[in-house]
Amino acid sequence: MGNRWSDSCRPPWQWRYCLTSCGNFLPFCHQDYGTFFEKVADEEGLSGWATTMGGSSDTRIWAGNGIQSVNLSAGYWNEHTDEETLDVVVCYQTAKLLKGVLKRCNELKKIIRKINRQQPAVRNREKRNKGCINTPFITFS
Repeated sequence: MGNRWSDSCRPPWQWRYCLTSCGNFLPFCHQDYGTFFEKVADEEGLSGWATTMGGSSDTRIWAGNGIQSVNLSAGYWNEHTDEETLDVVVCYQTAKLLKGVLKRCNELKKIIRKINRQQPAVRNREKRNKGCINTPFITFS
């Protein structure tokens, strides 16, 4: 595994992203939830992180059940192929971003409570899903 491309050859959205939807038709999370990750990255001194719409991922399953979710890039290229590689620099930055998120867990809880108050339809789904809406979810690609 290694760094196959230099950072200067790739647009930032290809290697430091926070997917917040599957295209423009299935949001994975409320805008405030996605923006929280951008804010944390900025506060932790991690450049280039931005929320963006993306393709399909397992995250859509969680989001489809009303769970606030994001899909963070972790530096994988050519996933699930013989050509799969990992950009360890990006992977390390993703770990640093997660450390920053965990340091701010109380702030994240407040954001989730605010979202739940704003989206009563989701709260009704929460009752059917036995409360899992309050558990944020993060996937990696």
